[in-house]
Amino acid sequence: MFYEIQAMLDQVPALQPIYDKQAAVKYLVFDSNQWVSYDDAETFKQKVDWANSIGIGGSLIWAADTDDSKYSALTGLLGKGTIFHPNLQQKAFAHTYNTIAENLVGENGQECKLVQDMGCVDPDIVRCPNGQHKAGWDKAGCKVSKGFDESKTTDD
Repeated sequence: MFYEIQAMLDQVPALQPIYDKQAAVKYLVFDSNQWVSYDDAETFKQKVDWANSIGIGGSLIWAADTDDSKYSALTGLLGKGTIFHPNLQQKAFAHTYNTIAENLVGENGQECKLVQDMGCVDPDIVRCPNGQHKAGWDKAGCKVSKGFDESKTTDD
């Protein structure tokens, strides 16, 4: 994820990105046997310029929700100044790597919880914390009358 890669680069200044110009991608090698590839403003520009040069009129960006708190990837992709829209405003919090990650996880599905091995219980007894929803399957074989309704994904 983009924000994790940016956090690694900030935390470990010795990491040196490798720019593969032919592939239009950057990658990092770390812990002697790990690597990750990623895009940034430079590689996005190269890809957009190439697409424009051959007449491609649009593109698809996968997982734009993994950007950092400053929307660096989106800003780099668009090739414009800082991105701002009222809907993109972050809640006030200390900008540490943990709080940034915690703020983003609620928006990309990482905040989901799994309820395990509850046996046959009345689904109305199971309460989720505010902002979370019941979801699951009838692992215990209780059927709809005693367990989670398999036809539903949330209790909203």
